[in-house]
Amino acid sequence: MSDFVNIKIASDEDFSEVKKLRESIFVKEQNVPSQAEFNNDGCATHILAYVNNKAIGTMRMRFFHDFVQLERACVVQEFRKTNVAKLIMNTAFKYCAAKGYNQVKWYCELALVPYWMKTGAHWTGDVFQLANMTLTTMIRDLPKTKQQITINTPPEILNRKEGEWFDDEQIFGSFPLETKEQITRFNTLSKKLNFLKSKETAVRPPLKENLQKRKSWHPPLKDDLQTR
Repeated sequence: MSDFVNIKIASDEDFSEVKKLRESIFVKEQNVPSQAEFNNDGCATHILAYVNNKAIGTMRMRFFHDFVQLERACVVQEFRKTNVAKLIMNTAFKYCAAKGYNQVKWYCELALVPYWMKTGAHWTGDVFQLANMTLTTMIRDLPKTKQQITINTPPEILNRKEGEWFDDEQIFGSFPLETKEQITRFNTLSKKLNFLKSKETAVRPPLKENLQKRKSWHPPLKDDLQTR
């Protein structure tokens, strides 16, 4: 497995890879109607993530007056316990900020609200049904960037490849794939139990903590990260 994830803007030729990923994950795995899944794609910008030249994750962005809607984020099962979804989101944050936007919005499952709140997003508290899924809304303020695209940006910069406007600020490209033991996928329950036992003495909580906490503790495993 490669130690790097390559993230880029999907070209027209790349959209077949976007469609394959979303059809496999949303339509087949989550039973989202195909007609609902593939709407508004023509007016969106799509991100693709690759490992070893294989498409493993995607997301689309739709741009409105004063915010960007992040949608259809998904990662293939093999990489859902890695940092690929986080890399895709962070890339979208930087890309939208470089375009001059201050806020992004996305929908996610209720189980993922605590995770996204830890990354700086805030929860609106609404709950609704969309395409056979129970979802809620997250909003995140974007960090200020040193350089942004504005009406005064020179044409030699505007005409550069999308997302590669500024030489000193990388938005897309190659990023380290997180492969820490804490996020390793386990093929069987016995393998997971053996892993936890092997780590018990090396990384257990301090002895001052009560016995109950020590017995219930184990290395954290990240949730699957998918958004609508």
